[in-house]
Amino acid sequence: SHECNLRSLNPWNLVRLLRILNAFKPDLIYSHGKAAGLWGRLLARLSGIPVLHHFHGRHWRHYPFLLQWGYFLYERLMARWTQAFLFVSYGEMDEYELWVDSRKPRRVIPNGVNGMPLLSIAERGTLKEDLSLPDNIPVLASITRAIYQKNLEQLLRIHYSLLSTRPVVLLLLGVKE
Repeated sequence: SHECNLRSLNPWNLVRLLRILNAFKPDLIYSHGKAAGLWGRLLARLSGIPVLHHFHGRHWRHYPFLLQWGYFLYERLMARWTQAFLFVSYGEMDEYELWVDSRKPRRVIPNGVNGMPLLSIAERGTLKEDLSLPDNIPVLASITRAIYQKNLEQLLRIHYSLLSTRPVVLLLLGVKE
């Protein structure tokens, strides 16, 4: 394990990461997210080691026009040095294919889906009791961060459409305690 602040654009990060690569000689570089994607793809270019990049959210629509243009230019350059891509959603993969590159191998691995083990009937009963949930209607648990970048308005519209057909209890987990 090596601690390194990858959000910093300090060039010493690149030197340090190259030393780690030289010491361990990996067969593949895996990067997940924006900062790791920058460093991982630069390392791939400099070392010749293939990189698999996993996008973790690209909220380019919230950028001003010139920043959007710059972002896509950056991604087109980095795509040349990337052997394959993973995405957290089909929407992001579709946008990437449209705006950046549709030729590279790619796959969607949804972020957070099936990350929690199934609850037994007894555990469900205990949770319903602890949260004072009624027994006669379904409960929709939505695990998300309700922040601007996640498009909160659309998130609430989706929840409304799920809840408007019949009585349901909505649990928003990860928003606030």
